[in-house]
Amino acid sequence: MDKITIKKKIFGPPENYLPRLIHELDKMVVFVQNIHLSNLNMSFLQLLIIVHLKINGENGVNQKNLEKTFGVTSPVITHSLKSMQKKGYISKEVNAADTRHFIIKLNDKGEEVFPQCSESLSKMEETFLKRLTPEELKDFIRLSYKLLGPDYDMTKF
Repeated sequence: MDKITIKKKIFGPPENYLPRLIHELDKMVVFVQNIHLSNLNMSFLQLLIIVHLKINGENGVNQKNLEKTFGVTSPVITHSLKSMQKKGYISKEVNAADTRHFIIKLNDKGEEVFPQCSESLSKMEETFLKRLTPEELKDFIRLSYKLLGPDYDMTKF
């Protein structure tokens, strides 16, 4: 089989192409978001945590839930949360129901930075929208959900 080359990167045979392409898209999103967020001294994961807490965290969110939601390990989420706590974006409280885990809440400073986080996500979306026609966007969304499967629920990962 022929190899597929994009911008001098060899992805190998077509059966290896799709997972690698999806990974490259993910890397690009994280890279561009980290550039946009450098003025906030925040990582893309920290942005996602702030947005998640703003939308879902009225009473706080269990740290284990954040690990599953973002598909990261306990050390990764712990490192991000410690940094966010030092910056005053969040607070951590021991979970009364299970003292091995923490409940994470957005602080006032986290609330204040949320609009900038939301704007950063909007800019990334605009970047993608400029590259796709409305029909391509519909196809991309439809195919993405098809690849995820009919029972996909990101809260289970």
